[in-house]
Order: sequence, then C-alpha cells, then structure tokens
Amino acid sequence: MISLVVLAVLMTVTTAFFILATGKAKRVSGGFDDDRTLLLAESGLHEAYEALRNGGTGAIGSPDDPAYLGGGVFWVSATPQGPDEVLLVSTAMIGSGRKAVGALASFDPNDSPLFQTTLNSRERLTLNQGVMIDSFDSAAGTYIDQMVNLTNGHQHASMNGDARSNEDVVLNSQATVFGDAIPGPGHLVTYAFGSFVSGSDTPAPEPFQFPELDLPGHALAGALTVPNLGSASIGPGDFELATVSIGKSAVLSVKGPATILLDDFSGGRDARLVVDATAGPVTFNVRGNYTHLAGFQASAAPGSPLAVAFMLEGKQDVVFPSNTAIRGAYYAPNANIVFSNANECWGAFAANRIDMSNDMKFHFDEDLMNHWEADTGDLGDAFKVLAWQVVEFEPDELLGDRRDPLAILGVTKSDLAKPVDLWVPAP
Repeated sequence: MISLVVLAVLMTVTTAFFILATGKAKRVSGGFDDDRTLLLAESGLHEAYEALRNGGTGAIGSPDDPAYLGGGVFWVSATPQGPDEVLLVSTAMIGSGRKAVGALASFDPNDSPLFQTTLNSRERLTLNQGVMIDSFDSAAGTYIDQMVNLTNGHQHASMNGDARSNEDVVLNSQATVFGDAIPGPGHLVTYAFGSFVSGSDTPAPEPFQFPELDLPGHALAGALTVPNLGSASIGPGDFELATVSIGKSAVLSVKGPATILLDDFSGGRDARLVVDATAGPVTFNVRGNYTHLAGFQASAAPGSPLAVAFMLEGKQDVVFPSNTAIRGAYYAPNANIVFSNANECWGAFAANRIDMSNDMKFHFDEDLMNHWEADTGDLGDAFKVLAWQVVEFEPDELLGDRRDPLAILGVTKSDLAKPVDLWVPAP
C-alpha cells in the first residue's frame, strides 16, 4: 500500500510537471510564432512600398491567393485615401501566429519639386540673429493678406517655411522658423537663446543632391536692353539672348510660359520685372553673371502668381544689395548667395552656401513647388510613410483557427506565388 501511494504521488507530480512544461512550450512556441508573424507582416508592407515605387497600387495577393515568404503567407490590401495617399494593411500568418500591420503612405510618382524649402544650402546654414522664416501662396493672393497668425511673438502667414542644409542648421539668438529645420544626415540643428522651430528638426535621411544645370553651350546673339525709365515686353515663348539689361527705373514685362536662355542678366536701380504667369511660369537660364542694384524687384501682374525663377549656372557670388525686396526663386548650385542688410525675400533660394544679415525676413512662396521639378532621381524618395501601427487581424475565422496556414488553405508551398508575382498593377 505504501508503495502504491508513493507511486501515485510520483505520477501526479510527473503529470503536473508535464502539463506545466507542455504549456510553457506552447507559450514559447506561440510567442515565437507571433514574433515571426509580425516581422512577416512588416516585410509585406515593405514589399507593398516597392510595388508603389514601381507603378503598382501597393496591393499584393488576397486571402484566397496569398504570397509565400519565409515559411508563412501574407497579403496586402491598398485603399486610396486621396490623390497621393494610400492605406496599406499587411496581414500575415506563420504557424499559430496571426498579425496585421497598417501604414498610411504618401507617394507622388512625379519628380520632386526643385524648390521645396525657403533656404536650401549645400554647406552649413546659419540663420542670423532675429531672422524669421514663414510661407505664403502667391497664387492665393498677397503675403499681407495671408499674414494673419501670431505665434511666438511674430505676425506671420503659413508654417511651411522650411530651412535645409546638407550639413548643420544653426539658429542664432531669436531666429525663428515657422516650418521645419532640416540638417543633413548625421548633422544637427543647434539653438541659441530665444530661437524657435515650429516643425521638425530631424535630419534628412539622404543629402539633397543639387542637380547641375544642363544649359546649351552654343553662342548666343542679340540683347534685350530696356533703357532708363523705359519699358519693354517679351513672351510667351522660348528666347536665346546674349544679355538682358533693365535700366534704372525701367520696366520689363514677361508673359509666360517663357524660357529665356542668356549669358548675363542685370537689373538697374529701382528697375522692375513684371511677371504674368497665369498661363505658365517664367524661367531665366543664366550661363554667366547675375547682378542687380538696390531697389530692383520682380512683381506679379494682377491676378498672377509670382512664378519666376532664375537658374544660375555661374560660380560668382550672387549678391543682393541692401534695402532690396527680393521676389521669385533663385537656384545657384555652384555659387554662394549673399543677402546684405535690410533685405526681405518672398520666394525660395538654393545655393552652395547662403549668407545673410541679422533680422531678415524670408517668406517661402508655396506656389513655386507647382512649376519647377528637380529632374533627377537622386533628390530623395517621393514615397513617405506618414503613420504605422499594428491593426486588428481579419478575417475572424482565420484568427480563431491556429493550425498551420498551409493546412487551413489546403495548399502546399509549391502552389503559392512569390510576392513580386502578386503585385496588383495600377489601372
């Protein structure tokens, strides 16, 4: 009897240990499957990203026709959320694991706009004391009409006035950015007393690649000269001129769309460039020198956005004299842009280096993004992930059935397609 009692106790203890060990093994196995399945679901999202980049909708397979990868299956649904946004949901199954993750993605397959920021410098960008940057849209009216906000002690318009550098971005005392301050990869934004950035200061994942201007090299003939106090008109169309010179207090009107290739551009004191871009933008491609004197300014014709850009190929510094109102976009990848005292700018500026005086005001014109493209694939991916999270697994019948997914589907590995073969093409 004693032996039987001891044996019964040992059997009970052994059974209990077996149950505990089996339960622990199942929990470990289940946790391992959950981890693997989450990784597979994330891999499904990245496969969908590549499908978008290659002209697909982002959808991959379906519950009835899933893709096979890494010992499990997944499918991705794609639901448009707007003209350039899509909601992706990747659903994955491995062993007993069941996971789904979702991402809101933005993708514009066109070239990125060349003028994306107010200031864009290849070298370190220093915003001097008291500098303020904000944004407006010249297609929607004047800056004054849009300057209706008060933030951090500044009256301003919109908050898309980004400042970017491929190196550090330095904010001196009281410098203010109503937008993002974007340093290059591995670089930082540094702040001084009273400086302020309303948006992000996260470094860019890739440096901005300043595309070189590919301007024709043949000889140009003729000159467009507007005498002092005089006026002239040109456009629409394409023009090749050796020089464009606007005399003192003279006015040159240009009707777009117009592209003007020239060697040298000069604007006299108090001269004006009037741009009518209602039908298209105006572009000056300058192979040599660009100069203008104090008081020179570009302005828009009534009802027109200020869509004018100067593409400057030369290496000579582009110097804006004191007390000048500067309007339009300036792209000088081989030169430095130097702003003198008491300048105020409405537009966008990209250069090798940008220098400025204290207390300047820069107002990014958002309309400029609609006209000039970067024309290179190296400017950064037009694809962005706006949000990501684990979401509810569907359908419910698969969530409740924890058998191997291949057994549930009644298929073998050889029956299932690779993810790339299940990309759903765009209509």
